[in-house]
Amino acid sequence: EVTRTITVEKTTTPTISYSGETELTIEAGATYTELTQSDFTITDSYYTQDSDFTLSVEGTVDNRTVGQYVISYKAIDRSNKESNTITRTIHVVDTTKPVLVTDPGTLQLSTTKGDGNPERVLSLSEIEATDNSSAALTLTKIDSTVQLNLAGTYTQTYKLADAAGNYITFNVSYRVYDRVSEVSYLEDGQMVLLQNGDTFDHIIKLYFDGTATLDGNAVESGVLVGEGQHRIVVTNDDNISLTINFTISIPQPEIRVYANGVQIEVEPSTFYEEPIVLQFSNVEEVIITYYSVIDKQSHRIELTEDEIANGYTLYNVNGDGKATQYAINAKANNEENIIKSIIVKGTSN
Repeated sequence: EVTRTITVEKTTTPTISYSGETELTIEAGATYTELTQSDFTITDSYYTQDSDFTLSVEGTVDNRTVGQYVISYKAIDRSNKESNTITRTIHVVDTTKPVLVTDPGTLQLSTTKGDGNPERVLSLSEIEATDNSSAALTLTKIDSTVQLNLAGTYTQTYKLADAAGNYITFNVSYRVYDRVSEVSYLEDGQMVLLQNGDTFDHIIKLYFDGTATLDGNAVESGVLVGEGQHRIVVTNDDNISLTINFTISIPQPEIRVYANGVQIEVEPSTFYEEPIVLQFSNVEEVIITYYSVIDKQSHRIELTEDEIANGYTLYNVNGDGKATQYAINAKANNEENIIKSIIVKGTSN
């Protein structure tokens, strides 16, 4: 008995054909539907059922990105025999203009006249826009009527374009405001601009244009401001406000009295041995008056700046056995007056 093994092997391959378009153009963003096995005709010398074959597809199409995409198709039968290859070329193009979602009427840029800053330019992040392509949009200012040194309302023109060169143009309102009112004060005969955070040790007078409130109360230019923490808000004709916070802290005025080098507290009706030395702090004017029994007249002494700074000595000017009563009137920087009365006795100087 002889046994033979006979192997039947399929050597033929299936054939695939396609009667549709092998080159297709679609607009970016349009729906692309991939072909399926039912779109092809597949024949074979052995297999006859659709289920005997599978469709192999190589390549993908990004319908949001402009470009050329090649897709390859072939049939594979149950014996893993591959058919011929059919290719299709898909062109994704962009001929659609971008869309500005933001209402241009709501867009307005602004600067202040003469502030030295350049003309503002609208940025892409300040608007909402869409496009059928996934490529980035660009925003370019292509025209402007803005005059930075002349208050008024102007127009800027912008071009919104996609990567394919499709574009739209739109206008944006641009406002140049008058300068914010400046606040000044007089210092040593010169006008100085008040700055946020300034501190002073004396009363100041403020000057400005426009309307203003000081610590919440309406004030006019030339207002005198005393000690405390203050806030002034000045508003110009374009309704632009400038807010400045500043502090006035006036040191307490003081007259110190020394006898024999020791500081003393002056007591009413107490006689002090000469000489008596006066020292001053935070005062700007000192007037000393006394009555002389020698010439029977009242005398007035106005101390110089040096005498105020370096101190002043009092003596008994009325002679032995008598005393001199001095009245000291010191005007402080905050307009407050300090008054002391000292009776000095001793040997006449």
